[in-house]
Amino acid sequence: QAPQVSIETAFFPATKASGTFRVFVMGESSAAGFPYGLGASLAGMLDQRLERAFPGREIEVVSTALSAVTSYALVDFAGEILAMQPDAVVIYTGHNEYLGIGGVGSSLVSARSPAVARAVAQLRRLHVYRALERAFAGFRDGPDLLAARGTTLMARVAAERSIQLDSPLYERGLGQFRGNLDRLLAKYQRAGVPVFIGTLASNERDQLPFAS
Repeated sequence: QAPQVSIETAFFPATKASGTFRVFVMGESSAAGFPYGLGASLAGMLDQRLERAFPGREIEVVSTALSAVTSYALVDFAGEILAMQPDAVVIYTGHNEYLGIGGVGSSLVSARSPAVARAVAQLRRLHVYRALERAFAGFRDGPDLLAARGTTLMARVAAERSIQLDSPLYERGLGQFRGNLDRLLAKYQRAGVPVFIGTLASNERDQLPFAS
């Protein structure tokens, strides 16, 4: 039985002290340690491992992992992470690329086009756009169909529950993922920040398909 956990805030200095080794971890709920919390997350275990290996060194491992996000969110975070002077970035992502927020199988309009998704990500940085979003939501009639479906956020945004291997939608998901990773890596490469990308692990044996 998994414990009940919530987001655990991690604090670190806005200005990196001399001699500090600062690592950022990027990813989704699996990178965040769901459902076991920060201590059992990729960032938590990496922090413990580095501190044991280098006890005389100031080590900071900061997690930016979030549940239900896709690679669009990682590209959006990169500029703010670079502003924090990372010495390395660890990326563990890809589980949500089809049914996560912005995934090609999600019900969101931005999922229809990578260009639209990137434009929306930029617009959401503007207070005016966020205010218009809230105002538009307030004028909708009837119940919130997504909320009425209950269960998890991933389940609420899912439009395509069955995506066939090698189908056009499947290929579109691969193209979206490759494109976003290329953009993400290019940003870090230009800044001279080393990046480590983890190979995804999936428990296929014990996970029933969404549709049979």
